[in-house]
Amino acid sequence: VDDDVSFRFASSDFLTFENAGFADVQILRLGRTNGVVSVDFNTSDGTAKAGQDYLFASQTLVFGDGEVLKTVRITILNDSIGEGTETLNLNLVNPTNGTTLCNPSTAALTIFDDEDTVSFGAAAFFVNEDAGSAVITVTRSGFGAGPISVQFATAAGTATPGLDYVNVSGQLDFGQFDASKTITVSVLDDLFIEGDE
Repeated sequence: VDDDVSFRFASSDFLTFENAGFADVQILRLGRTNGVVSVDFNTSDGTAKAGQDYLFASQTLVFGDGEVLKTVRITILNDSIGEGTETLNLNLVNPTNGTTLCNPSTAALTIFDDEDTVSFGAAAFFVNEDAGSAVITVTRSGFGAGPISVQFATAAGTATPGLDYVNVSGQLDFGQFDASKTITVSVLDDLFIEGDE
């Protein structure tokens, strides 16, 4: 049995859903178990922001004689904004009485969004003028537990509808757990030298 004492998270990754209301995080004491020792715990922002996605937590964890496990509860804030998956950082600092930290002394808490978001599969799509059509991918992320729909429509840029492409609009219906849908835009070939549009 190691006669030293160190602290670590039970895992380097913890998971929760936005609508769970909280997440429990476990911290372990390793090595010698006699005596009273402590370590400080705190959270810090990753892509998740304190006050918006979770409540900042900071406390000193005091392990009594023979105590090897502490659980910290972090409050998760639910909202109606589709944000996608977010993470926050979990930190152990300031071990006392000659104790140390061992890996992982930092960990991540991942919050899975309970709202669905819909976005294009890429920031830009490219097609040759003579291809006949362009296929645009639309992806769904988030909870994905039920059907959703989204309206779409093309709009003129430097390309002219009726001359360079055919306007299209409609609705994409995502069934339960559908991850992607496609939109087909007809592209019109002509004999003009116009450059990319």
